[in-house]
Amino acid sequence: MGVETRKKLDIAVEEIEAAVVHYEAGKFVCAIALAGAGEEILGKIVTKTADRDNALQTRIKGTVAIYDAVTNGLPDVETDKAIEKRVANVSNWLRNELKHQDSGADSTISFDFKDGAEDMLDRAIDNYFRLLNDTTAIMRRYLSKRHPA
Repeated sequence: MGVETRKKLDIAVEEIEAAVVHYEAGKFVCAIALAGAGEEILGKIVTKTADRDNALQTRIKGTVAIYDAVTNGLPDVETDKAIEKRVANVSNWLRNELKHQDSGADSTISFDFKDGAEDMLDRAIDNYFRLLNDTTAIMRRYLSKRHPA
């Protein structure tokens, strides 16, 4: 097979659907990495072409709104920009920690990887839905098990 030209949207869908398969097989680290890659691609497409916030931006804005409501009238401890950056860092920490060796040392990581995979898959599928107002059959299969009616 030679050089191919593929749409980033199609690549993201392939990554997310593979993440669902890994999630269902209990391979949560693989699911996080694949869903995270697809989520990032779709998040950028959503903000550039759909002219709306992506899933992460919505989470950030919601957290800032709660912070502002709770601290209303109190002297600002943190600026909204600082909170936005912290929410983004926390939201992407596991994905980035699995992709990079930022600490520079061979270390371990302790986390609820199933929960991390669910969070990343939910964000990725949310971005897909924000873009196309639909989901694929594999996404629906995951959602029906994750969020039964």
